[in-house]
Amino acid sequence: MHVKDLVEATIWVPNKNKDTTPPLVSVLLPTFEKAHNGLLKRVLDSIIAQSFSNFEVIIVDDASSDNSIDLIYHYMDLDCRINLLRHSKNIGLPAISEWEAYEKSNGKYIVFAFDDNYFYPDAFENLLNAINERTNVMCHGNANLITSGATIEIGSNISNKTLSLSNYIANSSVILPRNIINDIGLYDPHILMTRNCDWDLWQRISRKYKIEHHDFLVVDEYGLVSKKSLGNSYPLDMWG
Repeated sequence: MHVKDLVEATIWVPNKNKDTTPPLVSVLLPTFEKAHNGLLKRVLDSIIAQSFSNFEVIIVDDASSDNSIDLIYHYMDLDCRINLLRHSKNIGLPAISEWEAYEKSNGKYIVFAFDDNYFYPDAFENLLNAINERTNVMCHGNANLITSGATIEIGSNISNKTLSLSNYIANSSVILPRNIINDIGLYDPHILMTRNCDWDLWQRISRKYKIEHHDFLVVDEYGLVSKKSLGNSYPLDMWG
């Protein structure tokens, strides 16, 4: 089966009050059944409260069976920057959802969000200041990985030399110019790459473009303590 076959039934629901002026930043947000536990509300609240406001959000709901759709429509009524792609059947591959969202996005820069994130109020502003209107570099800050027993900050000890050995870059700490994605591509949708698709992308980018670390905190990631998160749903296949 091809990707085009998986997504042919996806429903695009742009915000009825969507601004016709292209935003500077597009935030891509795949989600699956995170309304009942409050996680989807938390990440959306943290996004719409950003100090920087010229962005759009493309949510991709992977056929949630809880009240996620009702919550998303509620936020679409509250904020004209929020838009929806809805799967009629669960696909279970975030790389595909990310690509669908990317194709509908209009921003010059891309930020990756997930439904178990919390963004600090100045996260987008700091990422934009870091990239400073450049289109030939990927920038990232730091992220807190929240576990059941500790908080681990990642991002500050990254270099292209160690990137081939371990992934120190959190998806949601990154800002990426659209032209780099158009050149390099986005996440590999193969099922074996589900847990490593971001790590693979950073390595592909690093072979042609500079990756810069900036020492500020962007996001808290709660995936390690969320039962339905990617990390707790798919095995980590290092052969990929």
